[in-house]
Amino acid sequence: MDIIKSKEKLKESVDKIRVKYPDKVPVFVTRGKSDRILKDIKQNKFLVPENITIGQFMFILRKKIDLGAEMAIFYLYNNYKNKDGLLEIYYCGENTFG
Repeated sequence: MDIIKSKEKLKESVDKIRVKYPDKVPVFVTRGKSDRILKDIKQNKFLVPENITIGQFMFILRKKIDLGAEMAIFYLYNNYKNKDGLLEIYYCGENTFG
């Protein structure tokens, strides 16, 4: 029952954000479950302008995750928001030089 209430609360919160900031997209970023290489991101909730490209957003995330130059990062996302109204992005890393 608590999960249902927390989901409803999350949906209400996202709806309020969308009303207050209609030109922004709420995004939730988290490390993929199978990733053992990268650190968890400290700030995982973002309000992203609708006109930002995925490349620009990836640059921001790379800086937030604090990656070295030898690390590649992969992003997994759906083009559409989930039932709660959030765009979810998962990231995972791979060592490209050994």
